[in-house]
Amino acid sequence: MSLYIAEVAVLSETSVAEDDQEREKVNILKSKIEANIADLPKVLEKINETIALCEKSFNPVFERKL
Repeated sequence: MSLYIAEVAVLSETSVAEDDQEREKVNILKSKIEANIADLPKVLEKINETIALCEKSFNPVFERKL
């Protein structure tokens, strides 16, 4: 009977450690997502600048006639 109690204690310690690891992974993922969301306006601004530059430098000679 004492072996069974010892096994349960080991299993509960392992599950607590696994729970802590899962929480840490979730927190890391959450912080990465928040960082990506915070950088999104900068990315969109850069995309708009690039599109404007392409439209500005595009030569109308190469346009297709419909």
